[in-house]
Amino acid sequence: MSGIDIFVIAVAAVFVIYGIYCGFLSGIVHTVCVALSTVASMVCYPLVCSFMRGSGLFDMIKNAVTEDLGLRTFAENSTRQAQLSLINGLPLPEILKEKLVVNNNSVIYNMLGVDNVVDYIGAFIANIVLNIIVSILLFVICFAAVRMIAAAFNLIKKTPGVRILSRAGGGLLGLAMSVVFMWAMFAIMDAFVAQPVFSTLYDSIMQSKIAIVLYNTDIIRLVMMKRMF
Repeated sequence: MSGIDIFVIAVAAVFVIYGIYCGFLSGIVHTVCVALSTVASMVCYPLVCSFMRGSGLFDMIKNAVTEDLGLRTFAENSTRQAQLSLINGLPLPEILKEKLVVNNNSVIYNMLGVDNVVDYIGAFIANIVLNIIVSILLFVICFAAVRMIAAAFNLIKKTPGVRILSRAGGGLLGLAMSVVFMWAMFAIMDAFVAQPVFSTLYDSIMQSKIAIVLYNTDIIRLVMMKRMF
């Protein structure tokens, strides 16, 4: 069992204990808040990101990614084979390199506002980072709004006779929430995909037994990868 597996188990244990402490009813209210906030952010972020791709923030992220990956030394007017070799040689997760290869075409170039492979790679990864940033901000805003409405349910959990069942259900709910939490962490990791230090972390996940299962079934990350544009 790898270190990342131990971390996943520790996170699950914390969420289970917290769920038992808070109880099922409070957990349900919290889960509903998280679910509604997640749906709202996932629905809205593509529209916000489409607008933000024309902003200075997007250009700043793109330039930072280009510098981190050392792409400026590559000839912009290169052959298709040279572009393929460049992408496959990047210190990035395989799933991201596959996306870069598949989307290396004029349609995506126009959407990203680029005209060469160097700017394309930088803009493509910058788009992922922007999607993640916007999604987090929208989630926080929506969660704060929904949580205020749900505050009234705090009185229900104090009703006599429901505490034991509430705590047992809270433990199971906590376990489920730990899975969602790890999915969110894996999705956020993609925002730092251009940083070399994260290559080691990705390698650890690929060699793990538990974390790799959560990574491959990460609904949040898979949905975001499909809805980048």
